[in-house]
Amino acid sequence: MATDHRDILILSDRQLWPLDQGARLRGYHMATTLQSQGWRVGISSWRQAEVDEPDELAQLMTPWPQGAENEQHHALQAWSGLGGGVRKKLGDFLGPDLPTIAGALALVRQYQPKVVIGLGPHAPVLLSAIPSSFGVRRIWYAADELVNFHVSCLRRESPRLWPQRLVKLGQHAAMERLFLPLLDGAIGVSPRDALLLRQVAGARRAVCIRNGVDLGHFKPCPQEPDDCSLVFWGRMDFEPNIDAMLWFTQHVWPGVRGRRPGSKLRIIGKKPTPPILALAQQPGIEVLGEVEDLRPYAWSASAVIAPMRCGGGIKNKLLEAAAMARPILASPLAVRGLELPAGPPTMLICRKETQWLENIARLFSSPSLQRDLGQRARAWVAHMHNWDHAAANLMAWIKEMDSSSAERILFKKAPGLSALAEADGKEAA
Repeated sequence: MATDHRDILILSDRQLWPLDQGARLRGYHMATTLQSQGWRVGISSWRQAEVDEPDELAQLMTPWPQGAENEQHHALQAWSGLGGGVRKKLGDFLGPDLPTIAGALALVRQYQPKVVIGLGPHAPVLLSAIPSSFGVRRIWYAADELVNFHVSCLRRESPRLWPQRLVKLGQHAAMERLFLPLLDGAIGVSPRDALLLRQVAGARRAVCIRNGVDLGHFKPCPQEPDDCSLVFWGRMDFEPNIDAMLWFTQHVWPGVRGRRPGSKLRIIGKKPTPPILALAQQPGIEVLGEVEDLRPYAWSASAVIAPMRCGGGIKNKLLEAAAMARPILASPLAVRGLELPAGPPTMLICRKETQWLENIARLFSSPSLQRDLGQRARAWVAHMHNWDHAAANLMAWIKEMDSSSAERILFKKAPGLSALAEADGKEAA
């Protein structure tokens, strides 16, 4: 077989387009940024493509092969050892079939990468099937730690839903503890998530690589916003987004309308569930579903809201809103993992219903406050959330893996990297 060497091979359970979820967004931007920095990048997905990719992504794609019998044997051998029997059963349950899993080995043999990066919640199953004897670094781009994610959702759910949640929690806990320690490392998007990936999930090494944002696409617009309007966006079949909107429309929105009867709330995002669609029956609420371009809705809003109560990682919607210089109102959990600067606020943090109402009223009454918050948000995100920095930090960490300082790089002070204690302190401030 002819060999087209790649420095980095990115394996995903699905294609990286459209950019409608975190794993796709991180994979797309990291891959294209690394390519622009001179690294040879390949991408493969074992699921069939849903839509055509843009040219800059399509040229990096390679088909996912089915592994031959000897590659299937190597995959099973990689899962052997203590817990091997359970690992095999869980791999059969969580991942694709064995020939597809072994396709990862075929890709490594074909492209001979230095590093293989896995995207998606079940990437450790695929990556761990690549034997360490192949001499390739195997890294899970996890973003957030899955057990902590499900625990945060469990706290907000009705007890009647706990059995289903506990099954998911148990599956992901088993997957992390059985497969992740076989890999070379894991990536979190905040210091907290990196720490959880080590202490809870069992990663041998973990690093914080903060998400970037496309500053050219998400840019400010000089148009004046509508009076008394709010906007929220995200996939509306994603539990944290559903919970956020149901809570906000029940506990905060009636008070907003009571103070300003003409206020509007627009909810944007694909696949809205029936409870989300039903919110359109409330006065002033529009559920728009998927839109071709969310930017005009962000530019025309008085403020962007992020009333998250569960979930993990970094909220890309906040980075996008900041890049567009929009004023942001957010819950403490929504900004967890963000390193916000000291001094004048970059966004308004709302801990209680009364704070939501007061801060919304302040923004509705003060176009100058809207502009000041938006300008500070744009300056902050341009400095802290840059994909070029993220890609450089990733490759620096990988290069350090073989040295004795590999463990210390976890919280090395660099653009976008900080200690968990420091970040938690700023969140609480």
